[in-house]
Amino acid sequence: MLAELEDMERRIANMGKTIEEKDKVLQENAKTIEENAKTIEENARTIEENAKTIEENARALEEKDRLIAQLRKPR
Repeated sequence: MLAELEDMERRIANMGKTIEEKDKVLQENAKTIEENAKTIEENARTIEENAKTIEENARALEEKDRLIAQLRKPR
């Protein structure tokens, strides 16, 4: 009976360690998720900036094409 109780105590102690380890892993995962969310937000801002730059470049290219077409017109 005493051996069974000691065995149960060891198992309970191990469960506590396991729970602590799992909690630590969960906290680390939560921190990683927060860091990933920040990175995603930064990437989204960069994508928006790149999209604006592409739009500006497209407008500039259209203007250049228009000017080239004007220069090529016979006078």
